[in-house]
Amino acid sequence: MTERQSGILAEFLEVDRTIKKQEAEIKEQKATRSNLEKLLLQEMDGAKIERLTSQGRTVFPREVLGVTIDQERREQLLEAVKAHGLDHLVTVQPARLKTVIQEWLADGDESIPQEIRDCVRLFPHRRLTVRSS
Repeated sequence: MTERQSGILAEFLEVDRTIKKQEAEIKEQKATRSNLEKLLLQEMDGAKIERLTSQGRTVFPREVLGVTIDQERREQLLEAVKAHGLDHLVTVQPARLKTVIQEWLADGDESIPQEIRDCVRLFPHRRLTVRSS
């Protein structure tokens, strides 16, 4: 290995270590944020507060829909998606499927085809949204 290659490799490995360290720190921060979010939602619910503003930021709860795919029924889901003319979802990524399901829910809960409903898990939950004030 040349001296130049050795230097580049050393820098590459240092950057890689830094990234891994920062990813671990971010994971910890996200866990802390999640715990604080739950506490704040409880506090806001208990006090019947719709929004809070501080430091030029407004925080308010919103309902979101989570969608997970039952991996054991993935093939069945692919067939159901195709049968309902949703060929563009052939890869069936949860985020794309969630969008379609949210549209169906806007039309009424009954509009989600049962064969698709059987292959996914829907879990509505609340999250905090943060906006600049």
